[in-house]
Amino acid sequence: MVWFLVFLFSLGCLASGEKLPVDRVEFANQMDNLLEGYDFYGRISGTLLLADEDGVIYQNSFGYRDFEGQLPNTNGSIFGIGSISKSFSSAAIMKLVEEGKLDLDDTVSMFFPALGEKAGQITIHNLLRMSSGIHEDIGRSKTYDIDDVVFPESWEIDLDSLIHYFGELSLDFDPGQEYDYSNINYIILGGIIEKISGKSYLEYLRESFWEPLGMNSTGFGRENFEDPLLAKPYVGLPLEHKTPDFWDSSWYLGAGGIFSSAQDLYTWMQSLKNNQVLSSTSTEEIFKKQQGAYGYGWQIESRLGYDYFNHIGGDLGYVGEAGFFPELGIYVVLLTNHSHELLELDRTVRLNEEILNKSQNSLLGNPVSFLPVPREQAEIEIGELASLGGYEFSFQQKEGEVSVAATQDDISLMDVFFRQQKTEDSRRFDMVNDIAQAYGNEDFGFIRRNSVLMIRVIVSESRLESTWKEITGETGGFVSYNIYSIPGEETDSAYFYRIRLVYEKKEVGLILNLTSRGRIQGMHIDRNFSFGGPLTIEATIIDHNTLFVDGFRYGYPDAYIINEGEGWVFRTRLGEIAIEN
Repeated sequence: MVWFLVFLFSLGCLASGEKLPVDRVEFANQMDNLLEGYDFYGRISGTLLLADEDGVIYQNSFGYRDFEGQLPNTNGSIFGIGSISKSFSSAAIMKLVEEGKLDLDDTVSMFFPALGEKAGQITIHNLLRMSSGIHEDIGRSKTYDIDDVVFPESWEIDLDSLIHYFGELSLDFDPGQEYDYSNINYIILGGIIEKISGKSYLEYLRESFWEPLGMNSTGFGRENFEDPLLAKPYVGLPLEHKTPDFWDSSWYLGAGGIFSSAQDLYTWMQSLKNNQVLSSTSTEEIFKKQQGAYGYGWQIESRLGYDYFNHIGGDLGYVGEAGFFPELGIYVVLLTNHSHELLELDRTVRLNEEILNKSQNSLLGNPVSFLPVPREQAEIEIGELASLGGYEFSFQQKEGEVSVAATQDDISLMDVFFRQQKTEDSRRFDMVNDIAQAYGNEDFGFIRRNSVLMIRVIVSESRLESTWKEITGETGGFVSYNIYSIPGEETDSAYFYRIRLVYEKKEVGLILNLTSRGRIQGMHIDRNFSFGGPLTIEATIIDHNTLFVDGFRYGYPDAYIINEGEGWVFRTRLGEIAIEN
């Protein structure tokens, strides 16, 4: 597969049990300022909670639980939590193990023999760890082709029919050998819970966990909720509020379908961490890291220098994350009910990750950046016509905003940075040009030969080619390329270049990481890259010298048009371009 380079950022750490370095009142004010920007630009509709062992440190809610009725979200709003549901399924299995009704080495064929010979190789442990190797799945694809996905339907399906939907199981690898996230693992676990407990999945979770813990805002299936605090799901973030297609929760029982509130999820995590749900032995097993940084229904990761146990959940209109830092006793929950469309749902996931990352940094006393919000009406002095990077744009000022429009060239302001041709006098730069040509000519042998040894050992030429085509899809013929970003002067052993590859049907932004000698040691798609932006964009006037371009609104990185005394510049996180009047 394409080699992804992982960066680890080290931050100052607290010792276990040490008090947080922030005043709680000051922290609440900082959080209000942070979230004000996300709310102002329509980027959040939901609730955010941060807590410790003593209770809630901060909670606030934004947007609408009912957009048509203009009913706002509250701290008690109830949301679909998607795959966060897996944490309940894993706990239910471990409870049945504690009761002597199951063994982690039991095989799937013991419960569902009709799933075929391969089911006899798969243990409950494999299902919990996402290491079963099962090829079939619901709501996910093994490729980047949307046509390969079996989506849930709007009608109810009984669990036995769902588990046997694909007939006999097939395997992509021997069970236990690899990690491969898949919903079907937990759907089968849901079936085992019902078969062994003799109760429905909903009944077992309610009687075993939700009622004893006082989780009165938690249940299974949107169709089973009549609570006025239930937040309706919407897609079209950030500008549109469209009701998505309805998927009946029965299609992902065990893997998703649970609805809950931020307070209930805080109760759940705290109770689980403190061994109030299961024995300490079972709890340790749940949070034991193995393949793919996955435990039993939890991601076992590191964030800000600490262990971070969490899970992300996504559904049509709902995206959330619940997690905690066991060393610090800090709990975080973000639940939202306004997402991007299905094929862009990862953008909402990244947005939520950004909000949580800033919130957690703020809680630990680390500096964070805020989205600028205008405090008073202001006007700016900028010419009506200006040139950026060789392209001409008009600037039309109106109340609170400036419209920036292309005049002659068919290019959006948001695309100008990606059209720049950077140059550099070095052998590495010559290699970057050669690599760009190789991608255009699909010469993956050249790319592999000019990679570091680790990549050559791990990634075959055919695998490199197939992964690239899966990621990029149908591109058409190669047209041209340009290098829109080069390394700064201060570099260590990594030199990053960003390349725009232009094909007949699409454009692709690629980040290359080269060694000092020009060998490829990392490469991945540039998430900041986009193309075909609107020819007219609206920039918000922040003050007399600052315009903010809400890039998120257009599918781009945020940008600024700033006057710092020596003239106006267009600035993004990737660099800046002078504006010439």
